This record gives sequence, structure tokens and C-alpha cells, in this order.
Amino acid sequence: LLSNGTEYITYLDTETLQPTGKYLKIWFVQPKSPHPQPLRGINELEIIEGRLFANAYNNPFILVLDLEDGRVSHVLKTAHLPEVESQHAKKNDLNILNGIAYDRKSGRFLFTGKRWSKIYEIITPDLDNCQHQV
Repeated sequence: LLSNGTEYITYLDTETLQPTGKYLKIWFVQPKSPHPQPLRGINELEIIEGRLFANAYNNPFILVLDLEDGRVSHVLKTAHLPEVESQHAKKNDLNILNGIAYDRKSGRFLFTGKRWSKIYEIITPDLDNCQHQV
């Protein structure tokens, strides 16, 4: 999978790394509107247990995306972390969330950002039983 910062994720051939022609449009539904909206700025992709995790550029959250239809199914908030707090305290600072990794052996979910001094580890939430779905 490849993101170019738009609302489209491009599927790549696993051997040639060339686009296959298949795309996934990322969208969400805002609480006060029944209409789906495209979600731009998607980057830093990681597939974990059949779900696509990503972040939207310059936003303090990690998105969980449905690989079948591109819908944002969950939002993991990171605004409470010191690096994220300092990002929002300083206007135009590129101290942003921008790194997602998953260690399948240990089950550790890691994330960091540009200019962050730390890598954070979280327990991957049980999204199937989460009450806070989007």
C-alpha cells in the first residue's frame, strides 16, 4: 500500500512495487452529518491484524481504517502525550506524530513523530469490543 497524502491509498504489486490500478478511498462521517467526507493527508501506514492504521498529517490521532471500504472505523487519540502537547503549544512546529510500527512477535504497537525524543508503546486496543467506534 502507498499513500501520496490524498484520500486515496494505492495498492502496489508485491513483487514489482508498481501500482496495480486498485485504489482505496479513505472517508469518514462527521457526527453532525450523515454524508461521508474524504479524509486527506493520510500517511504512515501499517497493517495490523487485518486493519490499516494510519495518521493524518498534522493531527494528534491514529486512524484505524477498514481495508474493505476505506471507512475510518476508530480514532486513537494521542493528544495527551508530551510531544503532541508541545506541538500544539508552538504554532507551525513540525513536532508531529509521524511514525507507526507493530512488532508481531511481541504484539507491541509503537509510535513516534518528527523531532520526538521518545517512542511510545501502547497496548493495541480490542477494537472489536470497543464502544467508541466512529
